[in-house]
Amino acid sequence: MLGKKRAKRCFIGNLAWRTSWQDLKDKFREAGTVVYANVMRDESGKRRGGSGWWRVKCGRESRG
Repeated sequence: MLGKKRAKRCFIGNLAWRTSWQDLKDKFREAGTVVYANVMRDESGKRRGGSGWWRVKCGRESRG
């Protein structure tokens, strides 16, 4: 599958309530090019849920 874009999707839990998607993206840039980051919200949608997803590009451009 040469030429196809690939990414690893990872779950992270136990985040501080104040963590934003941008905080997540900034932190995991150390692993490579972050193409997606999201912090889950509670059922009301008002408060961050303490967990999230991030996706890092794989291949020659990635560092990990």
